[in-house]
Amino acid sequence: MIDFIKSIGCLVGIDKILKNEYLEFESFVKNKTGEIHKQVAKYQDIKFEIIDSKYFNLKGSLHKYSNNGLHNHNDFLFKDLLNVIIDLYKKFDLNPYHVPINNIEFGVNIDTSKPPKDIIKKNIINYKSKEASIKTYNGKGYFKEFEKSRYYVKIYDKGLQFKKNSNIFRFEIKVIKMEHLKNIGIKNLTDLLNIDKLKSLGTLLIKTFNELLMYDNSIKHDNLNTKEKEILLNGTNQAYWSNLKPNSKDYDNGNKNKQYKKDRKKFYFKLNEFKKIINDYNAEKIKKEISNKIEKKLSKILSVDEKTKDKLTNFINLFNRQNYKLIDNSKQSNNDIKEQINISNIKTICTNKELKQCIVTKLDISMQKKDSKFLCISGLNYYKINNHKIYNKLKKRLSKKWINKSDKIKNIEIAHSIRNEYNNKFHNNKRDINKLLSIPSLFNNIDLIDKKRLQLIGM
Repeated sequence: MIDFIKSIGCLVGIDKILKNEYLEFESFVKNKTGEIHKQVAKYQDIKFEIIDSKYFNLKGSLHKYSNNGLHNHNDFLFKDLLNVIIDLYKKFDLNPYHVPINNIEFGVNIDTSKPPKDIIKKNIINYKSKEASIKTYNGKGYFKEFEKSRYYVKIYDKGLQFKKNSNIFRFEIKVIKMEHLKNIGIKNLTDLLNIDKLKSLGTLLIKTFNELLMYDNSIKHDNLNTKEKEILLNGTNQAYWSNLKPNSKDYDNGNKNKQYKKDRKKFYFKLNEFKKIINDYNAEKIKKEISNKIEKKLSKILSVDEKTKDKLTNFINLFNRQNYKLIDNSKQSNNDIKEQINISNIKTICTNKELKQCIVTKLDISMQKKDSKFLCISGLNYYKINNHKIYNKLKKRLSKKWINKSDKIKNIEIAHSIRNEYNNKFHNNKRDINKLLSIPSLFNNIDLIDKKRLQLIGM
């Protein structure tokens, strides 16, 4: 699923990376001064770059890295992604918390019932009324790309690209401004090991594919009336939609302009007319086929067995006792990075935390806020990702009413259960003590009460 990444300003020891046994750096000097400006090395399709001996960047395909840098036409499973990130850590000391994600590409390869080139060329009309740019790579491939301000939608014949005698259809999203993934929260390499975040990327991938305007070319014109023929003829023309859709920037007062609103309404009316004909004549079979196959492929890619879970837990546990000051360069893009992070001016905090425990469960809550007393939602999310055994034990607190609800609701109820356990114990204990102390006696009854019970209510 995950393919290309670009990371700017990784926290790594420059001297150490220059001496790495797997990397052979090529130096580029400034013409006037003769000073080394850039040093570049490549390993299994990952490009390592040092700028002015201060900044460290990397970019390349994690998918190709998994295949020794040769190709990305097979399936890249979650376990493969984990192995790549672990390998980058072992070989290059790349702490995943210190590798920010500035650009990312993610997608899937699926087998189709007809040649992908034909689907791309004949069946895909546009994406959000945007015309595509087309590349053929001198007959060695066929590629359609739709450009948006924050991302690109890329579709190509992967089999043709790698000279495979099979129908490998590739659909992917290339994110150039990480704001597009703001709601998912992809900031560093560690986020790519979060299954929930990967599932959210998968949901976005399916949603984006379903926003393509497609047509099977299967409707017989003899079955259409004159108006329907005109609608179908116009609707299959890419230029028709791009010309018809109004741009608010072309109108005075933008989207408040009355004519703009009128033209926009006309556009969606025509679009719905076209979609209705396609739906009425069941002329979206190929789109439904691909959409279903993307969904199934994502399910396969993101499935995690117990062995992989344990491996993930052990890897994350290498870092979970440390507090890292992370870099967030997610708002930078390829073209607008004017100032890079000077690693020599950054102090990386890697100090062991003082162990904090939940006063009810006695579990470590040092990953939560400093003033936390109970295991709360952030801690539950941490254990869900990093320690499935503990999280599964905590789920036993749920009643049948909550067991089939979403993870978000489950965590709210587990946290509520933990607080209630403490509060109930506190109030019940206080009630019992007050009751005992209210009984008339020749002696002070407080001496008869266990000191631990008195401490619990602050006496």
